[in-house]
Amino acid sequence: MISGRYGQKPSELGQGLKSITERISEMGMGEMCIREFIDKAKSYMEMPNPTPKLLRVFIRRVEVYEKFENYSRACGNPIVIRLVF
Repeated sequence: MISGRYGQKPSELGQGLKSITERISEMGMGEMCIREFIDKAKSYMEMPNPTPKLLRVFIRRVEVYEKFENYSRACGNPIVIRLVF
């Protein structure tokens, strides 16, 4: 009876070890993805030379209103640019 339980213990421990190893590898993969994201975010935060493509990422919407004076070529349309921040 005792030897039967002893035979079951190593197999249970082996399965537990396997599941723990899988969880550790998943955590390592998650940590690697987080580090990649942080590195990319840092490159966007510094923006030494902002490009139009990069600026479009931060624009939520552009609001263009009517002119103050109708049919005027000198009077421009008021524009409001809403950013994601």
